[in-house]
Amino acid sequence: MDLLTLSGHKIRAPKGIGVQYIRRGLNLKPLLTGGGQEGGLRPGTEPTAQAAALAAACAAWQEDYPARIQEIKEYALESLSAVPGLEIISRGDAPHICAVSLPGYPSEMLVRELSDRGVYVSSGSACHRGKPSHVFAALGLPKRTLMGCSASPSPRRAPAPTWTPWPGTDRNH
Repeated sequence: MDLLTLSGHKIRAPKGIGVQYIRRGLNLKPLLTGGGQEGGLRPGTEPTAQAAALAAACAAWQEDYPARIQEIKEYALESLSAVPGLEIISRGDAPHICAVSLPGYPSEMLVRELSDRGVYVSSGSACHRGKPSHVFAALGLPKRTLMGCSASPSPRRAPAPTWTPWPGTDRNH
């Protein structure tokens, strides 16, 4: 392996911090110059507090975390399958991501409404905010389906109030 990058926010650390493994002997040229931080690969002050938070997130990682998130996802998908008109676009390979759509409902409205009920979803990736997924568009999905929401079950949040809560979750927090 030559390079490996880990984004901290994917394991509950703050956004803006990460880890990069670079194979010994691999010579990279910096994108930005100035300062000698990180072996001359990046300028600027190291984000000490973010690095400490990333270390804490790594230390808190539990071996059963992916399996637990997968269970929550399966529970969410099973519960969502009872919603009239809801389409499961993809169950996803990652344990924390699945894509569903409620064709005909504006995704912005769904995101707000569900958030008010303690259910947290997105209407697309952060890097393509406000646009339908190019991946799902490539699948030839109708526009009404593309404008739906993608759900990412959260282990810290219970499903919608009409669902039976996932064991170990608290509806009020």
